[in-house]
Amino acid sequence: MTPDQRRQAIDLYDRFTHDGMDRRVFMQQMTLLAGSAAAATALIASISASPAAAAITDPADARLVTGRGPVGGDSGLKGYVAAPKNAKKVGAVMVIHENRGLNAHTEDVARRLALAGFFVIAPDMLSLVGGTPPTRTRRAR
Repeated sequence: MTPDQRRQAIDLYDRFTHDGMDRRVFMQQMTLLAGSAAAATALIASISASPAAAAITDPADARLVTGRGPVGGDSGLKGYVAAPKNAKKVGAVMVIHENRGLNAHTEDVARRLALAGFFVIAPDMLSLVGGTPPTRTRRAR
């Protein structure tokens, strides 16, 4: 695959994931680009991101205090909080997630900032309308 074809595939995948492109149209175009349905499937797997796999900090890092729960008083807003263990006075940072909700990547960013010495709050802005949808995992076939 040429660098130009790979760029086309990434652009097509981006349109599918962010612009609401129909899945059938996406697969048809990706199959044309890759040459076959099997090659398209392999290509999609090679360019798709897995935020959970990209985690840099361990959720159970002993240097941190983390938790999920209410973050907005009685507002119903929920989220994720991370702070350095035994910290006295630290600055605060708010991490705002992308349009898909609070996910493993956003929580990892919060932990990294907490390791840098900040109290971090990452509100789930979708919690007031039911919360971030659970991550769908692929089943082995």
